[in-house]
This record gives sequence, C-alpha cells and structure tokens, in this order.
Amino acid sequence: MAFLKSAEYDIFISYSHVDNQPDRENETGWVDCFERQLSIKLLKRFGEPVEIWWDRKLRRAQLFDKAIEKAVLGSTVLVALITNRYLKSDYCRQEIEWFCGNLRQENAGMVGEDYQRLFPVMLYNIPRQQWPKPCFGTLAFPFHDAGADEHGEPLRPDSDDFQKQLRILVEELYEVLTRLKMTESQRFNAGAEPGDTITAAVPVAAPVAAGWANGGMANPASCESAAAGSVPEFTAVQEMFTRFVGPMAGLLAKKHAPEAGNSASLAKLLSAHIPDMKEKAEFLRLCGVEEKALPPAGRGQVSMAFGQDVLARVETDLSFYVGPIARALVADAAKRATTLPALYHSLAQHIPLPHERQGFLSAMPKFD
Repeated sequence: MAFLKSAEYDIFISYSHVDNQPDRENETGWVDCFERQLSIKLLKRFGEPVEIWWDRKLRRAQLFDKAIEKAVLGSTVLVALITNRYLKSDYCRQEIEWFCGNLRQENAGMVGEDYQRLFPVMLYNIPRQQWPKPCFGTLAFPFHDAGADEHGEPLRPDSDDFQKQLRILVEELYEVLTRLKMTESQRFNAGAEPGDTITAAVPVAAPVAAGWANGGMANPASCESAAAGSVPEFTAVQEMFTRFVGPMAGLLAKKHAPEAGNSASLAKLLSAHIPDMKEKAEFLRLCGVEEKALPPAGRGQVSMAFGQDVLARVETDLSFYVGPIARALVADAAKRATTLPALYHSLAQHIPLPHERQGFLSAMPKFD
C-alpha cells in the first residue's frame, strides 16, 4: 500500500536498462543497488513502507507499455536516473512525458515553492542544457564523482559519498511526500474520497500558506470568499502562474504574497514577471482579473546602467541554470542593481546548487 491513499505508488524509478548492467562479473547492477538502498532508507525514515515501482515488478503476462504507463500515472513522484543512454532512450523520454502530462492535467507543476515532484538523479556530470526539458529549474541530485569539468562515473553504492547523497535524496522525498500526505488528510477530513487526486499539495506548501496568512493580509478569510467567487484563491493563482513561468512560480508567489491583499492583487503582481504581453493577458484572464488593472509594465523601468546587449548576455547565462524564467528574473533584478556584479549576485540567489551558482558568477563578463 502506498504512503498516500490517493496514489497507487509513491515513487516511480525511471532508468535505462543499460545503466543497470554491471561493469564487472558477479557484481550487482547499479540500479538494483540504488533501489534496494533507497527502499531501506525510506522505510527507516518514514517508519512504514513507501511504495516504489520500477519495471522489475512487471509480470510476464503484462503488456510492457500499458503496465508502465499505468504505473507512471499512478505515481506521486518520479525519480529519473539521468545518463547519456537515458537521454537517447525513447522509452525514458516517454515516461517523463506521461508523468508531466499527468501533472499538467492536475494543474500541478514539476516544482512548487521549494518542493518538487520530478527528481533528476545525475549518474554523470551532464550539462544542464542536455537534460530533459521538464528537469530545467529542478534541483538535481549528483550521484557521480566528477569534478567541475569532468564527465565522471556513478558513485559506488558502497561508498560514503553515495550514502551521503542518498540521505539528501531521502530527506527531500520525505519532505514532499509528507507535505502531500498532510494535504491529502485535510481533503479527506473535508469529505474527499480516497481515490481522488491530490492536485494542489505540492505547489502550495504549508509554510507558504502560513506566510500568506501572517504576511500582511487584511482579511485572512479572503481566500474563502475568493474561492467562492469569480477571483481564484491564492493557491489557484500560483498554480496558474506555474503554467507561464515554470518552476520559479512558487518562489515568486511567496515573494509577492505579503504585498497582496487578495488573490486578484497577487495575480497583478505576478503578471509583471511574464515578459510576453499576450501570455500576460492570458494569465490575467484565467485568473479573472481585468488587464486594465495592471501596474505599469516594468520594461521601461530597467536601470540605464545596462544596455540591452548586456541584459541579453545575462539572460543567456542565467537561462542555462533556471530555464525560460530567466528573462523575467533579469528584468526584475535590473530595476534595482546599479552595477554588473550586483546584478549577477542578485540573480545567483535563484540558483539552488552552490557549484552551479558559482559557475554562473564566474561567467560574468569582465570589462576593462
């Protein structure tokens, strides 16, 4: 039985069979070792079984594609073991597409606030621009021994480094699944059935809701009235915003929530981070907000300290790490920064991994 009543499986492991082939005779495959140790650590962390699915659970009589699709769609979290072979596998790409498509139908994103449901586990040091697109902006988990400019090899499962990375991964999975469990319990207490899908749990984590409630809302009950009326509640606005800017939606929503007295105000504030005017108008329309209520567009407010060619370069550098939301982040940061180092350091805060943050800062142009 899965940890979440609303799911058939808690975790789906997506991998290429080639990466489970032992390098030496009489060795156990890397993926076999990973799955076994992950199951044990999760059991110890949760104190109860966590249901993991991978294709070793297929029975001979089952149709391969149908069984895997059913397992993917019935899973709460997908752990993708990213390798060169994985990136070239049509099957692996299909698994991610099934999973992401299912989340889109639920109006849930890959990342919400600082919780994610797609977990890239890197067995090699593969450049971010080669990752599957849905993994852009997510926090990756390095299970390789590579230095900054090396390709590396997967960590040996009996090594201390492997155990360290596994502990980090288990803690992140624990955080996500327990948050979802909390939301699931709240919904069941409100009368939802066990088979109902939990859609808003990850994009709206409990700390964010608490921040909204304590961060300057004139009327904490306004979310209830908004849900009943034509203006979406805060949670729905954030979910809608995710469709337009991707994984950074949660962080930007948390940033602006204290300024917003209601969900319509939050939608207006968030719309400033959507650079395309048509997409901005569509976002506001879906949130039930009239575009004429928008604050003045921010493009003309960019600091005159930077030319468009410089901002384009900064956007290119940042998009390598965070994806398409880079444009909105650069435009916003450029309104406040007066020097190029200040701009880069401000933007670096949006990159979660320390070594990637340093890589972004090292790319800053040097002018004589």
